[in-house]
Amino acid sequence: MPADILLEKQDSTIRFERKITFHHKVIEIQTSYTLKTEIFFKEDYGEIRRFFSQYYRFVNDPVLIIRNK
Repeated sequence: MPADILLEKQDSTIRFERKITFHHKVIEIQTSYTLKTEIFFKEDYGEIRRFFSQYYRFVNDPVLIIRNK
């Protein structure tokens, strides 16, 4: 299983969490996205852009299932 992911902006105003679990032959993928403010200053643009670049990379990352023989 892929590792759990916690991605958080340095001041904790944006947070993304992904957990992948396996129970009784069922794979469950839980994602949580929290945005604690609606207004960001232009000085924060670089950090916000990096956060969302990583966010989209994780969201679009396929979950590979490899069967053991």
